Amino acid sequence: MKPKFAYIYLSFKGTLPLKGYWIYWNMPFLVLAIIDYFLARRAITLESNFFQIINLLIIWPFLAISVKRLHDLDKSGWWILINLVPVIGSAIFWLILSLMPGAKVINDYYEEKI
Repeated sequence: MKPKFAYIYLSFKGTLPLKGYWIYWNMPFLVLAIIDYFLARRAITLESNFFQIINLLIIWPFLAISVKRLHDLDKSGWWILINLVPVIGSAIFWLILSLMPGAKVINDYYEEKI
């Protein structure tokens, strides 16, 4: 059996249902926002080295989770490139991943739902 952390955050295979996306991606961002709020009160801003390191560490998990969510929607992982469209692309991408229900049938990307 695959370790759950490695499967979720490091692997590009399989699918991730809507609930899993909210739990494994949006909730950690909420925690980071709360941490940022308290650090901002201590004059530590998002431009600090701490947050630059955090940003570098979340790139791979962002890609892995987003691709799994796209697979659940029966879309190719290449759809992630819509983020290259300034502002509108990122907003549309977030709405698609956060609100659209997954495919009702087992698709080509299905391995194991989390």
